[in-house]
Amino acid sequence: MSDISIKGDEKYTSDGDKLTWATDGEDIYYQGTTDKKLPVSVKLKYYLDGKEMKPSELKGKSGHLKITVDYKNNEKKNVSVDGKDTEVCTPFVMMTGMILPNETFSNVTIDNGKIISDGNKNIVVGFVINVDIIMAKLSMANVTVCGKGRNDIHKPGMQILFFVG
Repeated sequence: MSDISIKGDEKYTSDGDKLTWATDGEDIYYQGTTDKKLPVSVKLKYYLDGKEMKPSELKGKSGHLKITVDYKNNEKKNVSVDGKDTEVCTPFVMMTGMILPNETFSNVTIDNGKIISDGNKNIVVGFVINVDIIMAKLSMANVTVCGKGRNDIHKPGMQILFFVG
């Protein structure tokens, strides 16, 4: 990792690919740049009235908006199960969050998630779980958010959190 910026005065040491902080139990907030492939790929698609569109094409439009967030697990390894080599994916949980204002979005729905409304906006949170268990797979690969966009649809801000097992 390079170009590391830290929120705070904490110091770290690096040893190859490993970064270590002496935190005294406190949280560390940092970001940086890597040239390594991410463990999970994210692909966003936007549809207005059933037609796929670029986010920049949504501005100023009205209609039925559908946003799909597709995840792909890029971390796989071979393990031996009863003497047979078996490929398994690293387990992960993804959380996708959006805030959709009521003056722009109505009739909001989500699969694999939950919507919380405070009367002014819908807070939409979607979850994706990918776990390879020796005898069974549990996999949800995407989150889809739908709603009626009116007057001035814009690409909503989105937060994605990644938890790996």
